Amino acid sequence: MTNSKGDTVSDRVNLAYRVFFEALKQDNLHELVRAAGDFLGYGIVLTDENYYLISQYPNKTIGEYVWDTLYKHKVLSYDIIRSFQEMYLNNKKKTYNPFYADWGLIGDFPRIFAEIYTEEKILGHIGIFLLGNELQEDDLEITQIFVDALRIKMSSTSGHMPSPSSYLSDLLRADSNTHLKEWAVQFLSRLIEGDYVIMVTPVGDGAAQKAFAEYSVSQVSRVYRNAVSTMYEGSIVTVFGEMGDSFKQDKEFAFLNQAAVFLTKLHAVSGISESFTDLIQAPYQYQQALLTSLLSRKRIAFYREYAPSQVFLYIARNTDARAFIHPVLFQLSEYDRKNKTHFFETLRAYCFSMHNMEAASKMLFVHRNTVVYRLNRIGELFDVAFEEERVARYLISSFELWDICNRDGE
Repeated sequence: MTNSKGDTVSDRVNLAYRVFFEALKQDNLHELVRAAGDFLGYGIVLTDENYYLISQYPNKTIGEYVWDTLYKHKVLSYDIIRSFQEMYLNNKKKTYNPFYADWGLIGDFPRIFAEIYTEEKILGHIGIFLLGNELQEDDLEITQIFVDALRIKMSSTSGHMPSPSSYLSDLLRADSNTHLKEWAVQFLSRLIEGDYVIMVTPVGDGAAQKAFAEYSVSQVSRVYRNAVSTMYEGSIVTVFGEMGDSFKQDKEFAFLNQAAVFLTKLHAVSGISESFTDLIQAPYQYQQALLTSLLSRKRIAFYREYAPSQVFLYIARNTDARAFIHPVLFQLSEYDRKNKTHFFETLRAYCFSMHNMEAASKMLFVHRNTVVYRLNRIGELFDVAFEEERVARYLISSFELWDICNRDGE
């Protein structure tokens, strides 16, 4: 098989390896970009993770808005970036692999999109403009070779100080040693002033979703003063300063809700921790916010609104929760199923109302005497002293855990 230039596909790919290997020997990325442009016969743009221009070949305007914007201003606007991120999200393959696009905003200037990334972060983005040429069968394979070469070069030349995001990740990781955590606290304390809250926004496992989230993280310091964000365990984790105990007032709620919308376009829930004064507490507040996000279906959810349900969610996610549920709950549930009674919900309402008969009857929408009758029958049929303090506490925690385990089939 031959392409339009007369080379066999395998020969062209093999030649690409040699060309890019030779270019890697040079001292800068521009030589690698130029080599790729000359080899492919296309225009190439390389930006960093924040869409600031690193290299462009050929170095001139071509009459295309994005290309010419980078040529003139060296950075893309947020609106343009958002449009391209939407294209990544709409990429049917949902991977980091290079892909070709010729629809929508770029229909008149088709191009190949790709990202340079490591396991930890995105290093940059490339756009390969076909400049009126037809896409060749092996262009995407050659682009992947180009991306791999860029990854090698950019990783080896990234010997700069860790970013604020890196320090926040170090602070959150359980395996970070004490010295590393203290260093992270010192660094972050100079950037953001207390009091703090942590927002956690899970984003899912898809490569495109992660790429979109990585970009959002990179923009936090540009959009929000007194905030640092990072990707950690599949979630966007953001520390906001200057919050204090008043962070649930209308102004602070509006701010955090706006931030939740900005940090993800994936309609995820953002959990908000309690406020805290010492950044060394961040790993604990992270757990608060993460578990809260998993409990809620609202755009934004506060820890105190759901506590102590987070404790039971943690147990359910990390153990066989049935081991910690009072046996009588299983007996009541089975008895109700067979006899069409309502003993389970009655005892639950009585426990959650702190043994207030009037409150329990209102919760159940039945007469007080009905609650009294059902409780007497529970006492007669089942071996449970629900009026004793220790048993009462056991039952409350069991009902909480039962609710969590039966939430959406968990």
